[in-house]
Amino acid sequence: MYTNDKKKVVTTLSYMTQGAAATWSEDFMDHAQTLNPDSNADVALQTVYGYGTWNNFVLEFKKAFSPVDTQGTAMAQLVNLCQGKKELTEYIATFNQLALRAKVTDDVNKCNYFIQGLPEEFADAIVLQGQCHFTDYKKLTENCLSFANDRARLEGIKRA
Repeated sequence: MYTNDKKKVVTTLSYMTQGAAATWSEDFMDHAQTLNPDSNADVALQTVYGYGTWNNFVLEFKKAFSPVDTQGTAMAQLVNLCQGKKELTEYIATFNQLALRAKVTDDVNKCNYFIQGLPEEFADAIVLQGQCHFTDYKKLTENCLSFANDRARLEGIKRA
């Protein structure tokens, strides 16, 4: 489909039509089509900067659109993460991913952040159940899953 890097870059740029991506795309294309004064002292013989390689394009794109501080961004997302209407398993998966990116490895901190993101009534029930392990993240998540399953079974029995 793409016979060279320029076609791949130009095609990708053509999809950047809104917001910051559109502005970045326009700037990138303008620069690619600008004469490079370092290419030749004679203005008539100067060449354009060009679109470069696909790999360089990807690097430039990531520089422009990746968070500057991925660890800090992940930490902010972790601290503000709430289960909300998500399934508990989805909340745990998202939490684990953010904790890894934020480099939060201490179980006590992980437990505290995890409990803070649970719905209040669920967190209270876990704590009142007396099986809450605030020092062992794995046990805490296992207990939460077990408790959620027990609640689901109880709700099923009530409906029957």
